[in-house]
Amino acid sequence: GLALGLSMMGLIDDLKGLNPFLRLGIEIAVASAVIAYGIQFTSPLPDGIDAIITMIWIVGITNALNLLDNTDGLAAGVTGIAGVAFFFLAYANDQPFTALLALGLSGCTLGFLKSNFHPAKIYMGDAGSLYLGFLLSYIGLKIRVNQDETPQLFIPAIVLGVALLDTTMVVVSRIKRGVSPFEGGKDHLSHRLMRLGVSVRRGVTIILFGGATCGLIGVALYNIRGQAGYWVVAAVLTIAGASTVLLTTKRALLTVVADTDRSVA
Repeated sequence: GLALGLSMMGLIDDLKGLNPFLRLGIEIAVASAVIAYGIQFTSPLPDGIDAIITMIWIVGITNALNLLDNTDGLAAGVTGIAGVAFFFLAYANDQPFTALLALGLSGCTLGFLKSNFHPAKIYMGDAGSLYLGFLLSYIGLKIRVNQDETPQLFIPAIVLGVALLDTTMVVVSRIKRGVSPFEGGKDHLSHRLMRLGVSVRRGVTIILFGGATCGLIGVALYNIRGQAGYWVVAAVLTIAGASTVLLTTKRALLTVVADTDRSVA
């Protein structure tokens, strides 16, 4: 019901446009409802901290998928791949309902991808991307991990690493340029690849390959114990951090601004 509510909000936004702060308020209310149902991250931290992390997770992933829907086939492909990874994780944890939900989500989005890949014949819009983002955040919350293995707490974030990297890079880039993070722009990973001369289809394929790699790392991390798990998480965070820094340097931002100016002109 909450996912459908967000989808309806997205549909209204598609048709008439909504104030971004109103959208954010609704998303926070939905996240609060999930927490009220008793669904949240569990970690060695106090429950209050877990609740805050859960709210940031739900709102963040919901918007990350919405922002990722900037190029034909990208949001659907990333969702489908993440769904497969979550299916294997849930299956390994003996969570049949979560496994079926992840598999169903993956099947629907990969089927949709056939008509959504460039050149797209159909589009999901905000109604679809917000729905998918919320479901992915929910499935990520439901995946059980070994609390004694701290690195496993990062598994859902690693599985959705491509979406999180794109969103982080875009937000940092826009703040550095003095632009509102809520505004649209040509500063996503897909746009940067296209500026390098990569075709739309190939650019999306490259990003989806990155998504598949993140999914494999997430599934592998579930089976890694001890110190090795910390090294895997450290390596992932280092690569993500370095990528964000490199893609938001002054030179990179000047390229984004120049491309935006040409688009406006």
